Amino acid sequence: MSPIITAIANSLRNLLKYHKLKILLVFTSALFFTVLLFPYSDLSDYTTAQVSKLTRNQVFLSFEDMSIGLVPTPSVDLEKVQVETAQVPNLKIGALSVSPSIGALLSFKKGLAVKAKDFLKGSVNMTYKEGDSIKGKKVRKQFIEADFSKLELAEIENLFPLPVKLKGKASGEVDAEVDPSFSSQPKGTTQIKIKNFTIPAGSVETQLGPIPLPELKFSQVTMRGKLVASDFLIEEVLLGNGSDPINGKIKGKMSFKVRRTGAKVSPVFGAYNIKISLNITKEQEAQFFFLSALDQYKRATNKGSTFLFSVSASRFGVTPRMGNATSF
Repeated sequence: MSPIITAIANSLRNLLKYHKLKILLVFTSALFFTVLLFPYSDLSDYTTAQVSKLTRNQVFLSFEDMSIGLVPTPSVDLEKVQVETAQVPNLKIGALSVSPSIGALLSFKKGLAVKAKDFLKGSVNMTYKEGDSIKGKKVRKQFIEADFSKLELAEIENLFPLPVKLKGKASGEVDAEVDPSFSSQPKGTTQIKIKNFTIPAGSVETQLGPIPLPELKFSQVTMRGKLVASDFLIEEVLLGNGSDPINGKIKGKMSFKVRRTGAKVSPVFGAYNIKISLNITKEQEAQFFFLSALDQYKRATNKGSTFLFSVSASRFGVTPRMGNATSF
């Protein structure tokens, strides 16, 4: 080996031996400031085009600013996000953070954690994780967990047309297991609480013509439900409390399936059987004059009346059958 090469090798060896911490610090600092100062906002148009391409022009994503988060886990953070799809034409999110799911990484499977702020004026946290392969199929189970807080129901009108304009703040959680081919139906649980739930005055179309309804208010509405074997089980719905002019309970079940046709996924509602217990003061009962049609299910109380009855049908859209609900 020539003296020059030997000298260079000795210099590199000494450099690594006595200055390795300094070298590590230089490379770490360079990486940190590259991540910190990179003009991510310039990637907006590129990201929009790639999302559109990967979804076959089904999803259009745009945002004003992008950054990279490092703590507590690496993440991509977007500001003032707008998403447009065929089903949701104008979804706006104040801030969106996407990071890898640590639980999924430890099991060597795909997974994401998503946090959305200023969504329907509230916040949503969701985790997605792949499960095991489904026997006989080329897909894996998907596990989705989500919790949401203080979502404004009135803002839903900006996403989907509703027959009535609901008001209130909703919080809750959803836990679901999904077969993406939907050859087997999803299963999961949900709990939702809505504070100051209000249905404004309006009218409901019936076979006898429109029936006017006064404003309906509940201090809070809570619901627990379970999706299993193609049925949604309404384990308990509590409408208001004892101090509300109208309060009550709902239990029952309805057929619920999800059908995939190509890239389109749509829910299918079937038969339902629901039991309702409703307490109402005399003053409120006078405003809901159509309740006289339920007199056979009515029992007088000190404050007003209690109605206990069931509603069932083979599917939505047909005239429901009314019946007695002997127990609740």
